[in-house]
Amino acid sequence: MSDCRFVHLKVHSDFSMINGLAKVKSLVKTAAANNMVAMGLTDFINFCGLVKFYGEALGAGIKPIIGADVYVRTESGNEDYFELTLLAKNNKGYHNITQILSKAYQQGYVEFRWWNVNG
Repeated sequence: MSDCRFVHLKVHSDFSMINGLAKVKSLVKTAAANNMVAMGLTDFINFCGLVKFYGEALGAGIKPIIGADVYVRTESGNEDYFELTLLAKNNKGYHNITQILSKAYQQGYVEFRWWNVNG
C-alpha cells in the first residue's frame, strides 16, 4: 500500500489537558495503521509529550513534527487572543519554540514582541 500524502500537523494528546484525550502511543499507532509518513504533535503550551512522541514516531517509521499551540495577544492588548500553531523546521526552530513556550506557560499567552519578526 502506498504512503498517505496527507499529514496531520495539529494533533493534541492527553498532555493538552483539556484539548486532548488520546495517549501519544495510540495516536502514533493509528497514524502508522493509516500509512502516515509524518505526524505533528502540537499540544497546548507545552512539550510534555515530546520525548515519548519522538521515540514512538521514529519506532513506527513516522517522521515526528515538533510543534505547539499557543494563544497570541496583539501588541495593543485590546483585541481577543487568537490561537497559533508553531511548528519547528529544525533545531533552531525547536529552540525558539521552547523559549516562547517558557514565557507563554508563565503568562498563558504569547506576545508578538517576544520574537523578532524580521530575523
